Amino acid sequence: MDVRGPVRFLWWLARELRGRVALGATFASLWYLSLAAMPWLLAQAIDHGLRPRRTGALLEWATLVLIVGVANAGFGISRHRAMTKLRQGAALRTADLVMTHATRLGAALPAGSPPVRSSRSASPTCGPSAAP
Repeated sequence: MDVRGPVRFLWWLARELRGRVALGATFASLWYLSLAAMPWLLAQAIDHGLRPRRTGALLEWATLVLIVGVANAGFGISRHRAMTKLRQGAALRTADLVMTHATRLGAALPAGSPPVRSSRSASPTCGPSAAP
């Protein structure tokens, strides 16, 4: 564990989770490639099938557009799942390290330190109504 600074900590965390990072990067790259391929495939379908009125060529290109579209959806779902697992794994590992460090400090942890506000705290308008 390298906690000499935020960049070193993030680098250590990425090395610890390198399999998930690689999987997420692979799915993200494939997803972006399939997104970039779609306009080119549509242009080819128009140029080779629609303009010359060749139904067979148009169906071939349309089938390819459908296949790439389905692959695009699969890559997008896989990317999202991989990155969510990576984010959760990093968050849990960080929380575990913080708790381990707090336990190690024990009574040396200042009792008068200010409480940390969570960004997810409920606002007064979102909570239960205070009116009777």
